[in-house]
Amino acid sequence: LKGNEPIDLDEFVETIPFGETRNYVKQVLGNYWNYLRLYNPEVDLQLVDFFAD
Repeated sequence: LKGNEPIDLDEFVETIPFGETRNYVKQVLGNYWNYLRLYNPEVDLQLVDFFAD
């Protein structure tokens, strides 16, 4: 990463130069969000509201 500029997580993942690592990170992040939704209903409601707009 260059400098201290904030970068979107999706953009960061796509800059990972190794395909296997990039795919692994995508799987880990996907699982993270699924478990977060399962164990924190407030997050699930926020996502529903976000995608409803």
